[in-house]
Amino acid sequence: MLPPWESKTVLTNAQKQIHDVSDSLGALNTDRWKGDYGPLLVSTRQRVDAVADAVKRMADKPESLSLGLEAFLSMQSVEDNINSLAKGAERFQPSAVAGLENASGSFQQVKEQFQTYLLELSRYLEKNLAVSTKDLEICRDQVWKAAPKKKL
Repeated sequence: MLPPWESKTVLTNAQKQIHDVSDSLGALNTDRWKGDYGPLLVSTRQRVDAVADAVKRMADKPESLSLGLEAFLSMQSVEDNINSLAKGAERFQPSAVAGLENASGSFQQVKEQFQTYLLELSRYLEKNLAVSTKDLEICRDQVWKAAPKKKL
Protein backbone atom coordinates (compact mmCIF):
# COMPACT_ATOMS: atom_id res chain seq x y z
CA MET A 1 0.00 0.00 0.00
CA LEU A 2 1.18 3.50 -0.77
CA PRO A 3 2.13 5.69 2.18
CA PRO A 4 -0.40 8.48 2.87
CA TRP A 5 1.73 11.21 1.27
CA GLU A 6 1.95 9.21 -1.98
CA SER A 7 -1.70 8.20 -1.81
CA LYS A 8 -2.66 11.85 -1.68
CA THR A 9 -0.77 12.49 -4.93
CA VAL A 10 -2.49 9.57 -6.67
CA LEU A 11 -5.90 10.66 -5.40
CA THR A 12 -5.29 14.28 -6.37
CA ASN A 13 -4.40 13.11 -9.89
CA ALA A 14 -7.64 11.10 -9.95
CA GLN A 15 -9.53 14.28 -9.02
CA LYS A 16 -7.97 16.07 -11.99
CA GLN A 17 -9.03 13.30 -14.36
CA ILE A 18 -12.55 13.38 -12.92
CA HIS A 19 -12.71 17.15 -13.45
CA ASP A 20 -11.70 16.54 -17.08
CA VAL A 21 -14.75 14.28 -17.38
CA SER A 22 -16.89 17.08 -15.97
CA ASP A 23 -15.41 19.51 -18.49
CA SER A 24 -16.20 17.10 -21.34
CA LEU A 25 -19.78 16.83 -20.11
CA GLY A 26 -19.91 20.63 -20.07
CA ALA A 27 -19.16 20.63 -23.80
CA LEU A 28 -22.40 18.76 -24.51
CA ASN A 29 -25.42 20.73 -25.63
CA THR A 30 -28.43 18.42 -25.34
CA ASP A 31 -30.93 21.17 -26.20
CA ARG A 32 -30.90 20.10 -29.86
CA TRP A 33 -30.70 16.37 -29.22
CA LYS A 34 -33.76 14.26 -29.85
CA GLY A 35 -34.80 12.35 -26.78
CA ASP A 36 -34.63 13.03 -23.09
CA TYR A 37 -30.88 13.50 -22.68
CA GLY A 38 -31.08 16.78 -20.72
CA PRO A 39 -31.95 15.21 -17.35
CA LEU A 40 -29.39 12.45 -17.96
CA LEU A 41 -26.69 15.05 -18.56
CA VAL A 42 -27.65 16.99 -15.42
CA SER A 43 -27.70 13.90 -13.23
CA THR A 44 -24.42 12.63 -14.70
CA ARG A 45 -22.69 15.93 -14.01
CA GLN A 46 -24.02 15.87 -10.45
CA ARG A 47 -22.75 12.33 -10.00
CA VAL A 48 -19.35 13.19 -11.45
CA ASP A 49 -19.15 16.12 -9.04
CA ALA A 50 -20.10 13.76 -6.19
CA VAL A 51 -17.32 11.38 -7.26
CA ALA A 52 -14.83 14.26 -7.33
CA ASP A 53 -15.96 15.32 -3.86
CA ALA A 54 -15.69 11.76 -2.51
CA VAL A 55 -12.19 11.37 -3.97
CA LYS A 56 -11.20 14.74 -2.47
CA ARG A 57 -12.38 13.61 0.96
CA MET A 58 -10.52 10.33 0.42
CA ALA A 59 -7.34 12.30 -0.42
CA ASP A 60 -7.69 14.06 2.93
CA LYS A 61 -8.10 10.69 4.73
CA PRO A 62 -6.42 8.09 2.48
CA GLU A 63 -6.79 5.35 5.11
CA SER A 64 -10.60 5.65 5.28
CA LEU A 65 -12.14 2.54 3.76
CA SER A 66 -15.69 3.90 4.09
CA LEU A 67 -14.82 7.05 2.11
CA GLY A 68 -13.11 4.89 -0.48
CA LEU A 69 -16.15 2.67 -0.88
CA GLU A 70 -18.38 5.72 -1.17
CA ALA A 71 -16.19 7.09 -3.95
CA PHE A 72 -16.01 3.76 -5.75
CA LEU A 73 -19.77 3.17 -5.61
CA SER A 74 -20.31 6.68 -6.95
CA MET A 75 -17.96 5.83 -9.83
CA GLN A 76 -19.98 2.71 -10.62
CA SER A 77 -23.16 4.71 -11.12
CA VAL A 78 -21.53 7.22 -13.48
CA GLU A 79 -20.00 4.87 -16.02
CA ASP A 80 -23.24 3.76 -17.71
CA ASN A 81 -24.50 7.34 -17.89
CA ILE A 82 -21.33 8.50 -19.66
CA ASN A 83 -21.66 5.67 -22.17
CA SER A 84 -25.30 6.63 -22.88
CA LEU A 85 -24.33 10.25 -23.39
CA ALA A 86 -21.49 9.19 -25.70
CA LYS A 87 -23.98 7.28 -27.86
CA GLY A 88 -26.24 10.34 -27.95
CA ALA A 89 -23.31 12.56 -28.88
CA GLU A 90 -22.43 10.24 -31.77
CA ARG A 91 -25.88 10.87 -33.23
CA PHE A 92 -26.52 14.50 -32.34
CA GLN A 93 -23.19 16.23 -31.56
CA PRO A 94 -20.32 14.40 -33.29
CA SER A 95 -17.87 17.20 -32.49
CA ALA A 96 -18.06 16.30 -28.79
CA VAL A 97 -17.57 12.55 -29.19
CA ALA A 98 -13.75 12.50 -29.11
CA GLY A 99 -13.55 14.55 -25.92
CA LEU A 100 -16.24 12.46 -24.26
CA GLU A 101 -14.60 9.18 -25.27
CA ASN A 102 -11.23 10.40 -23.94
CA ALA A 103 -12.89 11.44 -20.70
CA SER A 104 -14.70 8.12 -20.48
CA GLY A 105 -11.44 6.21 -20.97
CA SER A 106 -9.73 8.38 -18.39
CA PHE A 107 -12.60 7.82 -15.98
CA GLN A 108 -12.39 4.05 -16.52
CA GLN A 109 -8.66 4.17 -15.79
CA VAL A 110 -9.27 6.12 -12.57
CA LYS A 111 -11.92 3.62 -11.54
CA GLU A 112 -9.58 0.66 -12.10
CA GLN A 113 -6.72 2.33 -10.22
CA PHE A 114 -9.08 3.23 -7.41
CA GLN A 115 -10.36 -0.35 -7.22
CA THR A 116 -6.77 -1.58 -6.87
CA TYR A 117 -6.13 1.04 -4.20
CA LEU A 118 -9.21 -0.06 -2.24
CA LEU A 119 -8.18 -3.71 -2.39
CA GLU A 120 -4.70 -2.81 -1.10
CA LEU A 121 -6.20 -0.61 1.61
CA SER A 122 -8.57 -3.35 2.78
CA ARG A 123 -5.71 -5.88 2.92
CA TYR A 124 -3.58 -3.38 4.85
CA LEU A 125 -6.39 -2.70 7.33
CA GLU A 126 -7.11 -6.41 7.77
CA LYS A 127 -3.43 -7.08 8.44
CA ASN A 128 -3.29 -4.25 10.99
CA LEU A 129 -6.43 -5.54 12.66
CA ALA A 130 -4.97 -9.04 12.92
CA VAL A 131 -1.73 -7.69 14.42
CA SER A 132 -3.64 -5.46 16.84
CA THR A 133 -5.85 -8.36 17.90
CA LYS A 134 -2.82 -10.58 18.51
CA ASP A 135 -1.08 -7.82 20.49
CA LEU A 136 -4.22 -7.31 22.55
CA GLU A 137 -4.41 -11.01 23.35
CA ILE A 138 -0.75 -11.04 24.42
CA CYS A 139 -1.29 -8.01 26.67
CA ARG A 140 -4.40 -9.54 28.19
CA ASP A 141 -2.54 -12.80 28.91
CA GLN A 142 0.31 -10.86 30.53
CA VAL A 143 -2.10 -8.89 32.71
CA TRP A 144 -3.83 -12.07 33.86
CA LYS A 145 -0.53 -13.76 34.64
CA ALA A 146 0.86 -10.72 36.45
CA ALA A 147 -2.28 -10.02 38.49
CA PRO A 148 -1.56 -10.51 42.18
CA LYS A 149 -3.47 -13.25 43.85
CA LYS A 150 -5.73 -12.07 46.58
CA LYS A 151 -5.38 -13.66 49.94
CA LEU A 152 -8.52 -14.86 51.54
